[in-house]
Amino acid sequence: MASERTAAPASLADSRVLVRARWLATVVVLFGVVTIIAGGAVLSGQVDGGKVVPFVLWFNFLAGFFYVAAGVAIARLSRWAPRLAGLLAGATTALAVAFAAHVARGGAFEPRTALALAVRAGAWAVIAYASARLVAAGRASAERRLGKRVAGGQARPR
Repeated sequence: MASERTAAPASLADSRVLVRARWLATVVVLFGVVTIIAGGAVLSGQVDGGKVVPFVLWFNFLAGFFYVAAGVAIARLSRWAPRLAGLLAGATTALAVAFAAHVARGGAFEPRTALALAVRAGAWAVIAYASARLVAAGRASAERRLGKRVAGGQARPR
């Protein structure tokens, strides 16, 4: 069945890549917007966050803006989208390590924070991988389309 996929017309392959990229981008942007709203509500005092760890709260709030940027980059199949997603995965993992050190020193914390950090780091690792695959597929589709416009080995100027 894999040969059927590779034999699909370029326009069908292109549309599948775009649909998947837009779906992932929508999830990432919504994740970012929810993160900004939730973090902003706790920072402004509108919501009681419990035993808040300030550096975790500030990181997550500010990272929400980068989540939105990553979502836009994924939707556009930008080359830097997987890099930003990977950076967010690494930064969230580093934050989890700093949080673990805070807990080990006896700092106050909410147990849900540990789970949330693990989920976020894992989610960003998956998003980085998926966006890298989507960007590569989008680039390959663009090269196939460009190849159709090639005359005499050189691309026609636009």
